[in-house]
Amino acid sequence: MQADFEYELASGDRGQGEVLGKVLDGILVQMRRGQVASVTHPLKDLFPSGSPQVLQYGPEAIAICEVKLMEIYVTKDCSFTKNAGEVVKEVVKDGIGAWCDNPTDEGMAVLRIEEVRTEEGVRIFPDPDGSSLELCVAVGDGQVCDALECAMLEMRQHETAMVTCLDPSFCIGGQPLGNKANLPGKGKLTLRVTMLDYNKGPDAMSFEEDDRLTFALRRKAEATRLFGEGRFRLARERYRKIIELFHHVDRPKMKDRFLGQPELFQECRKLRIDCRLNLALCSLKLQDPEPAREACDEVLKQVPENTKALYRRAQAHILQQDYVQACHDLQRVVDIDPSIDDARRLLEKTAKLRSQCDRKQRGQLKFEKMVSRISDDRSDKHNDYLSAPMDSPGVEGLPVSDWVPNARAAMRR
Repeated sequence: MQADFEYELASGDRGQGEVLGKVLDGILVQMRRGQVASVTHPLKDLFPSGSPQVLQYGPEAIAICEVKLMEIYVTKDCSFTKNAGEVVKEVVKDGIGAWCDNPTDEGMAVLRIEEVRTEEGVRIFPDPDGSSLELCVAVGDGQVCDALECAMLEMRQHETAMVTCLDPSFCIGGQPLGNKANLPGKGKLTLRVTMLDYNKGPDAMSFEEDDRLTFALRRKAEATRLFGEGRFRLARERYRKIIELFHHVDRPKMKDRFLGQPELFQECRKLRIDCRLNLALCSLKLQDPEPAREACDEVLKQVPENTKALYRRAQAHILQQDYVQACHDLQRVVDIDPSIDDARRLLEKTAKLRSQCDRKQRGQLKFEKMVSRISDDRSDKHNDYLSAPMDSPGVEGLPVSDWVPNARAAMRR
């Protein structure tokens, strides 16, 4: 019936003219890769009741369904943003080791990138006369594209996977495609990649505070370089991990870890603030205002007059078309430091946008509709209810039409 198709376990019926999902589930869960199996059932158990097969041969006709399991894929969302579905990894060949044996930041990974295909199945890497690419990369440094930077953090040694990204921009800026100009503007791209070997990076969470700061400064320098290269998505992830590395700095009870080291505490606190501001800037570059606003909110909790946080939060509000809050933040920036010309110019522009938005909203509101119910006999008249009889316990109350003057007229209409 079908030579080759993909099926997700427990996904339900396949649709008109195809074998029911519950039959495929029962067969596939007992099979291994490359195995062929067959089952014998009446057609009513294999196909929907209205399918052509049942209508032609009858529901009691016996049929043999043969299935070959060609490949098994284990799917996992590897996106930097949790559950975003931007980068999905399907395991073609299982790796070795525990599920948590994966590369980490500043580790080394040896990858074999076998091919890249478009959603239509067109191979765009390697060239017709080319071969697969093997390379050794530093995890998190942007030597490979964002899709592979996401995926290899979830891969094990000797694992082969199909990495699918919904947005082709995830494949721009690193190996294997680099800055190819002929990439499709839309549509999925799928990369087939194998993790040949890797070495884990340092376990920064186990470091003492001074070593943790040294590691974080190195990662911040890499993030700054990536930002300068236009790799905003990967740079934002680097800043986010530094923020997580100092998650304890803002907790009052954790200051005991910095006893006798007030300068180290202030330096770590300042680094976290700087990374939040940079994370907000990366989000604005990606036209993603919500993370930018949240990062600025956290900075302003600690430093209420931080002009960078106020300015970038205003930019996030503008992207969300919240011009009132944007004007409020920009006015605060101008009040704190009148020499910031960018804030003054943006305030003037935003004020015009706010006025245009207000005029548009006023034009959409119809005063006649707002007050039309005032003269309507069916509208609630509070004075009519002042004389409403009190209900006694166990006694059914009088109907509204007996004590509301306009109720009967309204009901007749």
